[in-house]
Amino acid sequence: YGLENWPKYLHLAELHKHLLDNAHMITGNPVPVAQRLVSGTINNNDKAMAHIYGKPGSEYLAFLVNTNPKSDIDVVFDGLPIKLGRWSVTLVHRLSNMVLPTILYNTAALSKPVQHAQRHPAGFESISESQNVLRSQEVLWRTVELPQPPAMSIEADRPLEQINLTDDASDYLWYRTAVRVPESCAKMPTLVLEDAGDVAFVYFNDQFTQWRYGQHDRLANFTFDVPESVAVRAAGSHDKDMVVTISVLSQTMGMAHNQANMEAYSRGLLGRVVFCGKDITKGKWLMEPGLEGVDLDHAAVERSLWQPYNPQISISERGSQLRWYAIELDTQALLTNEAALATRDSDDHPRYAIDMSSMTKGQLWINGQHLGRYWIRHAPPKRSHLACQLCNYGGWFWPDRVCRQKCGEISQQYYHLPRSYLRMPRQGQVSVRNTLYVFEELTGEPEKISVARRVSLPPVYEKPVQRGRPALWTAITRVCLVAAVFGVFGTLVVAVRGWLERWEYAPIRLRD
Repeated sequence: YGLENWPKYLHLAELHKHLLDNAHMITGNPVPVAQRLVSGTINNNDKAMAHIYGKPGSEYLAFLVNTNPKSDIDVVFDGLPIKLGRWSVTLVHRLSNMVLPTILYNTAALSKPVQHAQRHPAGFESISESQNVLRSQEVLWRTVELPQPPAMSIEADRPLEQINLTDDASDYLWYRTAVRVPESCAKMPTLVLEDAGDVAFVYFNDQFTQWRYGQHDRLANFTFDVPESVAVRAAGSHDKDMVVTISVLSQTMGMAHNQANMEAYSRGLLGRVVFCGKDITKGKWLMEPGLEGVDLDHAAVERSLWQPYNPQISISERGSQLRWYAIELDTQALLTNEAALATRDSDDHPRYAIDMSSMTKGQLWINGQHLGRYWIRHAPPKRSHLACQLCNYGGWFWPDRVCRQKCGEISQQYYHLPRSYLRMPRQGQVSVRNTLYVFEELTGEPEKISVARRVSLPPVYEKPVQRGRPALWTAITRVCLVAAVFGVFGTLVVAVRGWLERWEYAPIRLRD
């Protein structure tokens, strides 16, 4: 929904506050030379280092670094015993009139205020049930139309790599071929896509069969069952010219952004295509980037292509296949709800969200505006040996063991609905149409989609910011300061000091 990621957001907010409060120490002193700290373990003597801005005996700000990713290190710094968390940075500050320095912050440990604020205070209340904002009884649906050979613009003698063909303009690429059905289909009724990724939807004779998805960062081998109608006909038919059309919709799940040789990242049907034990990789293949409806103005689609949705049909009977849903939003009911809220609280601009907990995976549009992708997945359940709310940032970052929250709950069910995307009636207008379009790749219950309203705000924090300074400079300064703390000392710190020297800081209260 775009909410801050708690507690990480609060943890980093504390870091920014300490850096900005002590910016005069960073800018008023030369870039320090790292000093080795003596620890109780000989093996850790080269793992604990201190970067000190200032002079001993006077005010200073020190960054104590532990580069050991597996164990904490006990040191004594300026008379103060300190435990340096594994793979962490500890900020230590001392004024000239202090007997011992003070520990301000440690990147691996959460402060008590942050520990008590694990969950974001923003909540949501459904407004669809009381006001019937979404006309769920009027849901329309239609299936995705498969591209046919005359409209498929690319032909090759084997399946081509997907990203080069789509040019990152679409996540989808259609592959289509027509082959003779081998007699082996009676004994081996499978279709195997080797080295494919990330997701594949398979159609036989334009009828949806199955879908598979692999790993985020690697290719996989997908195996599909050949429909019984094709296999039975192959077993009982003496017609050697019986042909079946195989269509594969390949989908990517995002681009690589943190792996080696990213320029070599490839997706699509990259390996062999084996149909009933026969390699059909080489042959006539037609390809077409894109997916019908994603770039289409749904308002221009003929009404006859949409069908009334029947919620009485069970999910198992519906099956899993690509579907479009159209749901009308009752604008008048929404305005009535806003009028009621105006008498209850002072929020003049209600913030809305779409509750997609009843669906599975797809994309959202409102009046032609893309609201984003959704994938309703549940977080792993609580492990017996780990507390669900345990947050410890020591060691190398790994999200599954760093800070586990909302164990067993939906990872994200609310998706932001900007009010500016809605068409509100002007003076003299009786009503206007606001249509929510849902592209569902798997299955779900669209009649249970609802509109919710955010009902609370995060608390007010005090942040030291510059007086009269442009927002861009604020962002640059914070990014560079954090980078300087975590290992990019040297020329970057010199640049940061130069920027900070031009500005004066004054604390003001800001609402996050």
